[in-house]
Amino acid sequence: MANPSVAERVRELAEPVAAEQGCELLEVKFLKEGSRWILRLVIDKRGGIFIEDCENVSRAVDPLIDERVEIPQAYYLEVQSPGLDRPLKTQADFQRYIGHELELSFYQARDGVKKLVAVLVDSDEEVLTVQTGSAEQRIALAEIANAKRVIHF
Repeated sequence: MANPSVAERVRELAEPVAAEQGCELLEVKFLKEGSRWILRLVIDKRGGIFIEDCENVSRAVDPLIDERVEIPQAYYLEVQSPGLDRPLKTQADFQRYIGHELELSFYQARDGVKKLVAVLVDSDEEVLTVQTGSAEQRIALAEIANAKRVIHF
């Protein structure tokens, strides 16, 4: 059996820890930036991530990593949100943002439109249901090149 990478071993430990904190672990990366090694965990949850969520996951997972994952290099542990403008890709991403306004870009124009801003009403494995004005539309995920939240400041 192949030796799992640091990121894979950390993911196994961190997923249940993040879930206990009410968060979902989206990504784990172990990478070198300049002269520093970074162990980066990206978490999210419905309603968004707050600094306290990052602190709680970091405090809970840090001792487990120290105890159970052999990492020969000194590293910095970073726990962060995915960012406001992160593309939505997975079913969990879309479920998390039901009721939010999204900007959808299409591979090919739909009814003469390449981009659409609409409120996400529902989502399943193959189709998004969105609302524009008083009309609902069903859009196949296969038609969507990019989807992201619309952020109003």
